Amino acid sequence: MNYITPVSNSAKVLIGDFTFLKIGAADLLLTIEQFIASRHRLMIDHTHFHHLVVADKNAAFRNSLLCFDMLLPDGIGVYLASKFLYGNAEAFTHRHTGTDFYFQLLKRANKKHWKIFFLGGKQEMLDALQVQLRKKYPNITIAGVHHGFFPFEDRSVLDEIASSNADILFAGMGVPRQELWLHHHKNELNVPVCFAVGAGMDFVSGYQKRAPQRLQRAGFEWLYRLLHEPRRLWKRYLIGIPSFIIFVIRCKFRQKNYVRL
Repeated sequence: MNYITPVSNSAKVLIGDFTFLKIGAADLLLTIEQFIASRHRLMIDHTHFHHLVVADKNAAFRNSLLCFDMLLPDGIGVYLASKFLYGNAEAFTHRHTGTDFYFQLLKRANKKHWKIFFLGGKQEMLDALQVQLRKKYPNITIAGVHHGFFPFEDRSVLDEIASSNADILFAGMGVPRQELWLHHHKNELNVPVCFAVGAGMDFVSGYQKRAPQRLQRAGFEWLYRLLHEPRRLWKRYLIGIPSFIIFVIRCKFRQKNYVRL
């Protein structure tokens, strides 16, 4: 992978087989700007504990995730895992969420007049998203939108994205589909910067409400989501969290074989 500075100089944290970058928002925005200017491809995933639980059981997803150019920590689970594995000195210094960064990215995109294609979610969410973007970020060009309910190999979606001349692609089709799809089609997209954003577009659009700031700061945004979408998310959290704890404990026992980066 040919990283453009400052990515190549960023510190890293290894959790299982996955290498996370320790990079601040300012440097990440600068890197994205450089990739857009050069038209080189950069694939980014804000990686949540749920990603690691799924990857532990799904080899195809694991291999796709490993092929992303940048894995960035998302949420309290990965943050606490880094503390448990490495202590304060080498762990992540701050908790990050992808959604917080997407608002910063949209602000920069508005300043730079970037073109963004939004892929995934329901059509009503995409309609709400376009209203929000035109109101808050009028200088962003919406290169295109497409719902997430299409066959994996649908050529028309690929052609639509490739011909849009977008600078950034937001792909929010859920884990693991969005990562598998981006990895499988990365050479056909013709977009410099591709993000796997999960529910990020739902929050940006206002279609889903985020937890109150106090719960976010306390690390309980996941609990707010579970209480508001129990039928969809109960397995992710009630089964996934114990599975993740076991995964991290296994990583700790194997840690003597890790190569420190």
